[in-house]
Amino acid sequence: MRKIDLFIAIFAVLGTICLGAISHFASPEEAKVSQIPLLEGKAVEIECVVRQMHRLDSGGAIISARDPKNGSQRFSIFLEQCSSDFDFGDLVRATGKVVKYNGEFELYALSEKSLHIIRESASKSASLWVWELANNPGEYLGMAVEVSGVANDCGKYSFMLESGGCGISVKLQEPEHMPVEGDDISVRGQVIFDQECFRYYLGVSDAVID
Repeated sequence: MRKIDLFIAIFAVLGTICLGAISHFASPEEAKVSQIPLLEGKAVEIECVVRQMHRLDSGGAIISARDPKNGSQRFSIFLEQCSSDFDFGDLVRATGKVVKYNGEFELYALSEKSLHIIRESASKSASLWVWELANNPGEYLGMAVEVSGVANDCGKYSFMLESGGCGISVKLQEPEHMPVEGDDISVRGQVIFDQECFRYYLGVSDAVID
């Protein structure tokens, strides 16, 4: 009888723990991006804006996100599996567990089902200042961006897009659209890293001269 009583007691304790865990994850706590460091180990639900998405060979993805009202408050979302695409500027509600990885807090989620798009981005490209792109091009690697400035050092296929003392190299696919020195111009393209020259540039198919 004592063994049976002990078994029942252990089973009851384990059941209580499991029910508590299920309840905890079934009802995530609503939180803001700024609160993430205070919620390690907890299940949370956060509204955020997608900045960048990077797919992993494992089938998962890492999404860089920011607070909807404060762009300086940023964090990452790790999706163990992801087959969907999330675009720059999408407003999403992310649900997952706050974990610490390599000294940084991030949101861990099993799949893209943990991300609900509240509002899709009106533009599928990020509108940036030249200095934003020139000072930190790696942050926008692989992203579609739109930048305006003045064309300088124009060659056959490339030129420097400059503004406010900063510049980024631009390479055009169609040379007939090449601007001339001093043109005010807007370009839309993808941020690319040149493995041979070890530098970033903006690859574009078209340019609009103002």
